[in-house]
Amino acid sequence: LEHYAVNVGTSLDGPEDVTDAQRGDGYFAQTMRGIDLLRAAGRAPGVICTFTRRSVGDPRRVLSFFVEEGLQVLVHAAIGDDFGRESLRADEYTSLLLALREIEAESGGLVRVSPLRQMRDQIASGVPGTCTFMDCLGDFLAVGPDGRSAPCNRFLGWPFFATEHPRPGGHDEVRAESPGRAWLVERRRRLPLSCTECAYHGICHGGCPYNVLVRLPLDRDGRPPSATAIPPERLVDPYCETYRSIYDVLLDGIVRERLVGFLDPPRV
Repeated sequence: LEHYAVNVGTSLDGPEDVTDAQRGDGYFAQTMRGIDLLRAAGRAPGVICTFTRRSVGDPRRVLSFFVEEGLQVLVHAAIGDDFGRESLRADEYTSLLLALREIEAESGGLVRVSPLRQMRDQIASGVPGTCTFMDCLGDFLAVGPDGRSAPCNRFLGWPFFATEHPRPGGHDEVRAESPGRAWLVERRRRLPLSCTECAYHGICHGGCPYNVLVRLPLDRDGRPPSATAIPPERLVDPYCETYRSIYDVLLDGIVRERLVGFLDPPRV
């Protein structure tokens, strides 16, 4: 891992009681043992933290845990077809990210929360910087332990997106073989005007396809309905309004920072 500069990541949702409540007894201890092994080998793992209805009420405590452990954290919202139980509604996810932004600002740079950092960079550069908004049809290729590939690690183990025999040097051919790729192409083509004409479409692209797919009914073989049979509005990430709200806030902050710098330049 050190020789090839391979980044290692894991999932941890905060302190032991929070993590085990969401992932099962013993998960926290087992994961921390793995993190300690990596640290002993000189590697610093990244962590994905998933907020659910159980943990969203105390983001400061959750984030403080990662600060104390010195772990970089990427925040996700639990997503599924059960909004109101475990999964976060769009308004709850918006409130969570705004609260995390406030905590981040109070830390004076000590805390940097993803995806806020990437979303801020996206606005400044005009280029998507986190997988939620990047193109699954060319920016990623995930390979599972069984040798099958998929356009994203979230699709590994999903036969609809799996490619049985990836060929070395044939990236385009590999992607073309997956029936899921055709679905993703059609989904992108059928995004509604409300999405494609949005000011942030160039850095968002309708959000994460997985977030769309996980809320659709699947047949016995795990195949979703044809993208042509789904109303265009349902092909947009259900957290669209969250992204738009956060982009607005971040853009306003960037404009204010630059305006202050323009009106009050440093004195020589």
